[in-house]
Amino acid sequence: MTTQNILIDARALQEGFKAHKHRGIGYYAQRLITELITSEVADDLTFLQEKRLPTDELILEKHLLYHSSFLHLPQALNLIETQRTLSKVISTRKFSLVHYLSHFDASFLTRCPYIVSVMDTITLSAKELYSFPQQIKYNILHKYVKRTVHRAAMLIAISEQTKKDIMKYYGIPSNKICVVPLAVEERYSHHWHPSDVVNFRSKYGLPDTFVLYVGGIDPRKNIEIIFKAMKALVATGQTCPFLAFAGRVADQCEYPNMMKIIRSLGIEHLIKFLGYVPDDDLPLLYHASVAFIYPSRYEGFGLPVLQAMAAGTPVITTKLSSIPEVAGDAALYIDPDDPATLIQALQALQTNNNLRSSLIISGKQQAAKFSWKRTANETINVYREVLNVQKKNEQ
Repeated sequence: MTTQNILIDARALQEGFKAHKHRGIGYYAQRLITELITSEVADDLTFLQEKRLPTDELILEKHLLYHSSFLHLPQALNLIETQRTLSKVISTRKFSLVHYLSHFDASFLTRCPYIVSVMDTITLSAKELYSFPQQIKYNILHKYVKRTVHRAAMLIAISEQTKKDIMKYYGIPSNKICVVPLAVEERYSHHWHPSDVVNFRSKYGLPDTFVLYVGGIDPRKNIEIIFKAMKALVATGQTCPFLAFAGRVADQCEYPNMMKIIRSLGIEHLIKFLGYVPDDDLPLLYHASVAFIYPSRYEGFGLPVLQAMAAGTPVITTKLSSIPEVAGDAALYIDPDDPATLIQALQALQTNNNLRSSLIISGKQQAAKFSWKRTANETINVYREVLNVQKKNEQ
């Protein structure tokens, strides 16, 4: 590979670019790029950044290419505008390959071969969970996305389930999709002193015992089942665990309705909304909790499940979409439509120390199967495969 010949779309690292930085796509971009810039292909890489936003420190001294877009356009208009302007910027340099880290950020007009990472197909796979106006918006977006994925030299899916969904909803053949799973950082497996946990709970105003949810509140996350289970425990006079809720959710459209539900159930005194928790604090937040609840109906991967397991926290989740690929046999699975199964899982963890210990051990073992170095190496292998095909076609 020739020096500076691969362009990586690193806009997801930038604060203010589609809110990516504090979501799964931003985490993926940060961890993958961290590994790539210390890998054997480091000198081959140039990174795409948005000119109107501060350049991320991770790649500040690397080879950069800047794109200027209208950042505050609605998502559909932004996608249309990007198709034209982004491909023009990329064509000002001679790249052998472009890697877009999200199929919603790519341009199908890109003239050189390009790879697209697909995080999920949620707006197709779980479209019944979204409002009619949202479905209209996504239908417009997917007309462009379909062209993007069909014109890509290769797609990277982050799970086998995502690969199956890409084949189903976009009609892409299996041999054009490589599965490269995500991973969890080693710091999640840190051995903390009990005093660290005590100080952490004090910092965030949390009780000695609490369960945890980390994530968003869009319909597929199915968080209402947690509130219903809490209400059922309170109504029957049983011990109801305190819930720590981590995630930047106050500005999401579902937030007012969620708070209305919580107040109507009379459980607001049992929940603490932590808002955005810095990455440095997340491992200890997981570790300090007695259980991590993740009742999602659909995930492209399910990274919080892996993070909780690595931190030594028992996980309660569902067997839907990609989650069993991540959790394996190291979680308690519940019916996403039945709060009683969540109550049973919580009570089992509370009363059965052998079960709890077993889940902690098996969870750590499961998390250890995934590493970001492996993710980067397998991504590099995809680069090589595409470049080799290109070279043969040119001969």
